[in-house]
Amino acid sequence: QGHPDGDPATLECEGLAGKRYKIIKLKGGQIRPGMSGAPLLNQRTGKVCGVIRRSRNRQTNLGGEASSVGIVLEELPVIQKLHNDFHRVDNTWTNLLLEDTEPLVSDWSYLDRTYERGFSYIKALLFLVVVFIKWLVLGLKAPRAFPIDTIHLLIKHTLVGDLGQEINKQRKLLTRKLASEVDFEATGQARIINRLESHASVLSELINILISDSQSFASSSRLLWAVELIYEQQDLLNELKSLEGNSYPEVERLKTKFKILGIRSDRESYRQTDRVIGKLLLHYSDFTLSSLCFFRAVLSEMISLTVKKPRIGIFVGKRALECLDLAMSHVSKTSKNNEGSDQEDYAILVTSVLEELELNIKENPHLKVLSKMKTLLESVAGKPVIGGPFRAWGKGRNRNKYHFSRKCKLYPERARPYEMNKIICYTSHEEARKFHEPCKNCMIAENIKSLDFIGDESPLV
Repeated sequence: QGHPDGDPATLECEGLAGKRYKIIKLKGGQIRPGMSGAPLLNQRTGKVCGVIRRSRNRQTNLGGEASSVGIVLEELPVIQKLHNDFHRVDNTWTNLLLEDTEPLVSDWSYLDRTYERGFSYIKALLFLVVVFIKWLVLGLKAPRAFPIDTIHLLIKHTLVGDLGQEINKQRKLLTRKLASEVDFEATGQARIINRLESHASVLSELINILISDSQSFASSSRLLWAVELIYEQQDLLNELKSLEGNSYPEVERLKTKFKILGIRSDRESYRQTDRVIGKLLLHYSDFTLSSLCFFRAVLSEMISLTVKKPRIGIFVGKRALECLDLAMSHVSKTSKNNEGSDQEDYAILVTSVLEELELNIKENPHLKVLSKMKTLLESVAGKPVIGGPFRAWGKGRNRNKYHFSRKCKLYPERARPYEMNKIICYTSHEEARKFHEPCKNCMIAENIKSLDFIGDESPLV
């Protein structure tokens, strides 16, 4: 009443109640009459997780109850179809989930210790102890040049179990010190620059250690965006080290000579991967607009496939889409002048990309994300169909036709696993024509004018 366009309320989840039909119990907000049926947004995942059911008290902020989305979809499967159909047409919301944005407080809390995160906490503790020892050794050459107090705090919070929240505090502290204590034009700042760079390297590595494969895609994206910001701060600090008196030469020589004294970081791997993907996209930037749209769709699918393994491809996928958008904008300007040109073949496109990826994988074996990208691309684009060159789709609108020219857009050159059993392969025209009519597009492509042709010549390669 009085709010025809809706009325918001912020609540906190207490847990789930009930046996079969789980009810989400909420506290700390007022559920008023008229809110029944309202969507319940999970601020950590950026997705609707339930539907408001009722209030626990209409006059106070005792909260309320909600039915989970899982139950709604189970009881009303048509909702799932309507949901999917809508997001195929309008991807505004899903695009917003992919945007770079500041991590929520709940994202950092998600990094706190749980039973599932126990192993990550052990790795984090071992990492911090090793870094502490390295800093003590390097500190012999540059006393008080490393933030030992930071390591003490991080180890303490690792043992307590709230490392995620402490990392967030330290990250904000790093930004404040960078803004207030560093003069970007002065020299003789070796101590503060070295302390801040060491501080940043520890924080970025800890976040990478703690992000879980089971974590939601939106939450992981926000945290990895925070990591990229820390990498940018590290790059800035390393640039300042080139100014006179802003570095400890002896410490840098020790790190170079004894690699074990440095702190491992994924920063350079990310940079190298970015360069490889950039080159790959530039190499294929002269494809027609339709081919680029297809390739962009493949990469979009790659990102959705990394929901279960967010650390695998978030960085690569997002950067690839950015580079591809630039390429598409360039091609769209020139495509009007090339409307009569032949369209690049789908199979050739996919095969070329995969072959070049294979070469990059051999040249950069340490960039594991490239091999995983290739696997994801293959799962989206499909694998080569094995069998005779005369092929028909067993199901679908074109099931009464068979295809024999690779120049035809409908020729089944590659297929996804679930499509393989729908493709029927024949070894000759004669065999295929027992069950199907020849595709007219294939006939035009091969310059065949009559249906009554004879011959079992193989399609053009």
